[in-house]
Amino acid sequence: MWRTVGAAKVGAMPSFRLEFKRPGVFGLAGSAYTPADEVALDAPDAFSDRYQLFSDDPYGTRALFSDAVVAFFVANGGYCVESRAGWLVVDEGIGPMDPGALAKQLDVVGRVAGLFEAQDGRARTEWMS
Repeated sequence: MWRTVGAAKVGAMPSFRLEFKRPGVFGLAGSAYTPADEVALDAPDAFSDRYQLFSDDPYGTRALFSDAVVAFFVANGGYCVESRAGWLVVDEGIGPMDPGALAKQLDVVGRVAGLFEAQDGRARTEWMS
């Protein structure tokens, strides 16, 4: 179960979903309902052991996951993201919500959106050249 922290409009990014790996049979069941292919990244074990990345556009999605993006998720475990039609949705593991944490959560949405937006701009520039 996940709770949406926030969403941000981030250009024309490919659709993707970054989610926590689910151990055992739950992971297999979750994969069966994923409408996209799993995308492998050349990322540290701290990232690869924790997350699965799915996308219908593996090349475009790999271009978004820079070292800075991967480092953010390694350092700030607990968030999953999904991109659809240029919207980035940030979720976190469900639990008691601390109303005092709202400012921090919105800051996380802004930081994640900024990382992807910067990388998206670089990737599009590289594709055009």
